[in-house]
Amino acid sequence: MIVVVKNTFRENIVQPFALFALILVTAAVGLVSFGVTLHYESDMLISINLFGTPIDQSAAIVRDTLANTASALLNAALMFLFIMGASFVHVDMLKNPLTGISLTGPISRAGLFMGKLVGAWFVGFSIFFVLWGALWLTLFFKSSGQVSAGLLLGALSLSLEYAVMLSLAALMAMVVQNSTAVAILCLVLYFSIGPLLASTDHPSVLLRVISTLFPPLAEMQEVSRSSILGHPGDFAAFLRAVPHTLVYLLAGMYVFHKRDIAG
Repeated sequence: MIVVVKNTFRENIVQPFALFALILVTAAVGLVSFGVTLHYESDMLISINLFGTPIDQSAAIVRDTLANTASALLNAALMFLFIMGASFVHVDMLKNPLTGISLTGPISRAGLFMGKLVGAWFVGFSIFFVLWGALWLTLFFKSSGQVSAGLLLGALSLSLEYAVMLSLAALMAMVVQNSTAVAILCLVLYFSIGPLLASTDHPSVLLRVISTLFPPLAEMQEVSRSSILGHPGDFAAFLRAVPHTLVYLLAGMYVFHKRDIAG
């Protein structure tokens, strides 16, 4: 299984979705490094310079507003890219003739299925932590140590979100066997249906039934947005997503056992 994880990581780190994510990460770190200057007096933020333009009124409010907006856009862009990437991993496995050869060796179907998932997840995990680690170090030195390490929770939150969506994408891949369909279904769920279900104050019986089938996506997204500001959200949302994730994985492995491999 470790060999499958390594091969999947190497295969996916050079895929377009990962390369675009790395470009986005580099751009974000570069913008913060060269475009943002923080001025503190007595451990209090008094002004911010954005590309040479000073902002000295309500600096803390401006900082939080900019950070909230930028992190929401960055989180959404990265999750979009990684959901797109996740939609191809297990579908390609079904269509690859080498998969049948792999299964004649010591690797089991369950091991291959999980190895592909873990390898793909590790691509996202690595990029998320490179981004947030670089951003934290940059802001830490720019603020003379005033920015807390709580910023790194944003990477943890996004990694957990990606794990949930990857498990769902793996199940959908086994069922529909079409990468485009998997991508569309997962993107609609993450960006539309999940938040819509959470925004309904008095859901109908049908909506309540539908909401039990999916993890609390809107709550997980809120944790990520809060974490980037150093205000950790309720990570219990991810605990509530554990049963869904396990069901997706078990169902996906079961369907994979029933699928024919391309010859």
